[in-house]
Amino acid sequence: MNSKQSTATPLDASNIMKLLILTLLMLSLPSYACTLDGIWKSHKKRTLAELYGSRITNSEKMKLAKVYGKAVIEYSNCNTKVVRYNGGTTTSTFEIIEDSHDSVVVKDVPSGDMTLLVKYDNCYKIPVKGMAFYEHYCRQ
Repeated sequence: MNSKQSTATPLDASNIMKLLILTLLMLSLPSYACTLDGIWKSHKKRTLAELYGSRITNSEKMKLAKVYGKAVIEYSNCNTKVVRYNGGTTTSTFEIIEDSHDSVVVKDVPSGDMTLLVKYDNCYKIPVKGMAFYEHYCRQ
């Protein structure tokens, strides 16, 4: 009769400590991956298609067409947003209020403003304040 011997290591103080540290590390990690974390670039072609379909005057459209496609937003740690545009950098904090398969509701922590980001493909669109169209951003 062939019997196998157990090769399990006993739970000594060192092994218990390692297990405890590993458990604490796992508990401190977020329970989900942050939808927004990563680098997103303003998508000029998609934004302009949205812009040209709006009720904005042609002269306004020509001015605005020079603006889009330049901004880069980097989200990290599910709470920090860095916006880079025309050589300038702005950092702010945010909180995800709701995240579904097709949208994300984001709260800007300093101002309390809430924004709905509509997700599609590997992009999202965000309303441009005071205007009747969306700016599109795609993951880089």
